[in-house]
Amino acid sequence: RAPDTLKVEEREPGTNVGKDEQAEQLLNLVLEHMTEQQKPAIATRDIYGRLPLHYAAQYGLVRVSQTLLKYMEDWQQFDVTEGIDSSWWQDIEGFAPLHLAVNGGHYRTTKALLLVYDDDQKPHTRVTHTDVEKNGASLSLATKSNFTKIVKLLVEAGVDVNYQDQQGETALHVAARFGFDECAQILMDTHGPSGVNVELAEKTYGWTPLFIACVDGHFQIAKLLVQKGATVSKKDHSGWTPQEHAALRGHLDIAKYLAQFTPPPSLHSSPDIAAQTKGGLNGALVNGALEDRKSHAVSKDGANGTGNGKVSDPVKSFGHRYLMDESLILVSLGSMDGRKDLESVLLENIALTDAHRTQLDTALSVVVSAQGAGGESSVIDLPVQENISTSPITFTTRDPTKVKLFFDLVPTYAGSTDKVIGRAVALLSSIKPTIGAKRMNLQGDLSVPLVSRDTLDVIGSVNFNFLIITPFSHPNMSVSEERTYWKKSATRVIGHRGLGKNFGRDNEAGRSLQLGENTLDSFVATASLGASYVEFDVQMTKDHVPVIYHDFLVSETGADVPVHSLTLEQFLALSERKPRDKGQIAKAQDADADLPPQGRTQRSYSLGGSREDDRPDMRERMKHTRDFKKKGYKGNLRGDFITSSFTTLEEMFKRLPEDISFNIEMKYPMLWETEDEEMDTY
Repeated sequence: RAPDTLKVEEREPGTNVGKDEQAEQLLNLVLEHMTEQQKPAIATRDIYGRLPLHYAAQYGLVRVSQTLLKYMEDWQQFDVTEGIDSSWWQDIEGFAPLHLAVNGGHYRTTKALLLVYDDDQKPHTRVTHTDVEKNGASLSLATKSNFTKIVKLLVEAGVDVNYQDQQGETALHVAARFGFDECAQILMDTHGPSGVNVELAEKTYGWTPLFIACVDGHFQIAKLLVQKGATVSKKDHSGWTPQEHAALRGHLDIAKYLAQFTPPPSLHSSPDIAAQTKGGLNGALVNGALEDRKSHAVSKDGANGTGNGKVSDPVKSFGHRYLMDESLILVSLGSMDGRKDLESVLLENIALTDAHRTQLDTALSVVVSAQGAGGESSVIDLPVQENISTSPITFTTRDPTKVKLFFDLVPTYAGSTDKVIGRAVALLSSIKPTIGAKRMNLQGDLSVPLVSRDTLDVIGSVNFNFLIITPFSHPNMSVSEERTYWKKSATRVIGHRGLGKNFGRDNEAGRSLQLGENTLDSFVATASLGASYVEFDVQMTKDHVPVIYHDFLVSETGADVPVHSLTLEQFLALSERKPRDKGQIAKAQDADADLPPQGRTQRSYSLGGSREDDRPDMRERMKHTRDFKKKGYKGNLRGDFITSSFTTLEEMFKRLPEDISFNIEMKYPMLWETEDEEMDTY
C-alpha cells in the first residue's frame, strides 16, 4: 500500500544542487522544445485528476512550480478567472495545487502559486480572486495545522476569512477548537470590507467561534473574541449560552470572565424547553448528553439533526420517548463482541503497481445509507475509531424486510459523496439466518464484500451488525405528566432482589434465615420495612410472558434449562408445593402408629410434626446442575431459605403497594454470557 501522506521539506530556490538542479534544468529543456501539439501535455491529468503542478506543490518544489506556472500562462493554459484553487484546478479529492502546498506547510511554494513570475522581468501579478468560494478552504487547512506564516500570507493575499465549509465552519472556528492563539489573532486583525465576522455560526449546534472556545476551554481565544465584539449572551440551537457551556465542562476561568459581560439571571430567561424538545426523535438525539459533546462532534454532511427523510412519529414528553408505528434500525460498524479484534472496514493489500486502478492509496471514507428507510446517511473517515460500535447509525422504517443498507467507499476530500470507489450492500431480509419466530441469533456480526465500481473486483469487506427495534402500542399506554422517575434527589433505600440477595451457609450473610430472593413475599417485606424501590430481574418465558428470575439457567428443573425455553406454566410449576392426597396422608399416619411413643407430642404438622411428603428432594435433584455445582446453593431453595413461589411482572404490579417504585433489570444473555453458561446462542 502506498502511504496516505508524505512529509517532505520545501526546497528553496537557489539552494538546490546535484540531482534536484539537474531535474529542474531538464524540465526547462523539455518545456522549451515542446511542439504545439505537445504543449497541452502540461495540463494533462492523471488517474487522480492531478496536473504536474499538483505534485510540484505537494513536494514543495518552488522553482518547478514557478516554471510550470510560467509556461502554462505563456501557453494560455493558466485559467485563473475563478481563482487558483477553483474547481477546475481540483483533483478527484477536491485538492487544488494551493491546497497541497498549504497542507504541506510549504510557505514559498504557496507564495509562488499566489504570484506569477515572468523571468523576473515584470512585476508580480496577483492571481487570487477573493470572490471565489474555495479560497477559504486553504485558509482553514493552514489554520488547522497552525502554519501562522501561511495564514498571514493568505490573509494578506485577500483570501476570504469568512468562508464557511459544508458544516458552516470558518477558519476562526478551527483556531478556536485547537486553541491556536496566534492564528486567531491574525484572522481577527483582518481589515477592510472582508473583515472577520465573529458571529458566524456552524450548522449543527448553532455555535459561533466563542461557543467552541468555551466548550474546549481555550481562555485566551475566548478573551480575544469578546474583545473583538462577539456576543456573549447569544444562544445556540439548544438555548445554551457560551458561559453555560464553559461552566458545564468545568472551564471556570472562562465562565468567571464571561460573567462580567452577562446580565443577571433574573433579566433573561432560562433555556427554552420547547427548543430542547422539538424535533421528535432526532431532536432528542441532538440535545442529549451535553456534558459529553465536543466541538468537533459534527456530521460530515453538515446536517443539523432534523433529517430530510421521514422520521418516525415518536411520543416525547418530559424526557419520555417511544416508537408508535415505525421500527428503529440501529447499524453499528465493527463487532459488538469486545473480545474480537475485528476491523470495521478491511481493505485488501493492493500492490503499489495496481494502486492507481483502485484508488486505495488515498484518504478514504465510508458512507452508510439505507434504501427503504428514513434517516440521514453517515460519513465515517477511515481508519474507524475503536469505539465506533457503541455509536450506532439510526434509520426508521415501517417494513424492515424491505430495507437495503449501502456502504459506499469514497475519497475523503472529494468534496462530495457521489464519487464512489466501491460499494457493499446488505439486504436485511436475508442477511441473517432465521432460527424461529421471535428469536434472534446472538452471533450478530456480519460481513459483506466491498466491490470496486470500475473493475468489479472485491477490494475489501465491511464488518457490521444491526438491531431492529419494533414499535409497541396499547390502548392503555400513555405518558403521565404528573409522575417523575425520581421524586427526590436524596439517597433512596432500594431492596436488592427484594429483601436482599440469597447467600450460601458458608457466607456470613447466609447464616441467618433469609426470605427467598425475587419472590413476592420478599418484595412485600421490603416495602413494609420502608424501602422506596425494589430491584428485580425480568426475563421472558417461551410464550413471551415476563417473569421474575435472576439466573439465566433454571436449576430447579434438575437440568440447565434457560428461562426462555420454559412456558409460563412450566416455570411456575417448579416452585409449587403440591398437597398430598388422602392415600399419602393415611400411609403416613400408619407409619407413625408403628413408631415407639414419643416423649413429647408434636404440636402441629406445619411445625414439622409429620413426616415430609415423598416429593423428590430439590437439593438432590439440582446437585448436578451448573449453578449448584459452582456455588453450592440456589436462591429460594426450600430447606436453605424461606421459600415462596415464583412470580410474574404482572403480579408485581397488582400485589405491591402503589407507592413502591420499581428498578427493573430487563435481562437477556449477551453472547459471551451464553458461552460462559454453555447455553444456545439465541
